[in-house]
Amino acid sequence: MKNAKWKGKALANLVGNLCQTTVLVEGRRDEEALARLEIGAVACSSRKPSSIAGGVAAGKKVVLLFDFDAEGERKNEQFARALQEEHGLEVDRNARRAFKALFGVKTIEEAPWAHQRLIEEIEGGHYG
Repeated sequence: MKNAKWKGKALANLVGNLCQTTVLVEGRRDEEALARLEIGAVACSSRKPSSIAGGVAAGKKVVLLFDFDAEGERKNEQFARALQEEHGLEVDRNARRAFKALFGVKTIEEAPWAHQRLIEEIEGGHYG
């Protein structure tokens, strides 16, 4: 039960954090998946970091939720470096790590299913 309570708090904190940041994802289906969780995201598959940086509100953090496969990790590093070094934006890498740890998915498209499973585990107290 203690673990379920911790996961519930961690999930609430993560979703709250994501709602307060600019979330970038690889494509339209990723954007739609997060929208089902009421998390706004911007698809950037065909855009360069420089075109995205101009649309980020001053002082707002950026979370990169690219897939957790090799290609997604490569894009994540490329965008993080460009947004931080070339455009001075703060990239929240902890939110990405927390998302991966809590949801346990390889792709962002899987997030709604994983979220539902996580909610059921938390509400059922299947941890102990």
